[in-house]
Amino acid sequence: MNRLGEFSKLNGKAFREFVNFDHKALAQGKLSSKLKELMAVAVAHVTGSPYCIEIHVNKV
Repeated sequence: MNRLGEFSKLNGKAFREFVNFDHKALAQGKLSSKLKELMAVAVAHVTGSPYCIEIHVNKV
């Protein structure tokens, strides 16, 4: 989680666009936000991303 600032410094525009995409993708819609976050936790485990796991687990 502490490395998010580092990611932002590497390419601020790309990082902001990803965060914007993430917020839109996980927003309430036909599927609930909670269900989408649970799906994101599963994807984060499959890809083995400890940062994504931490972020999405904390949002559930």
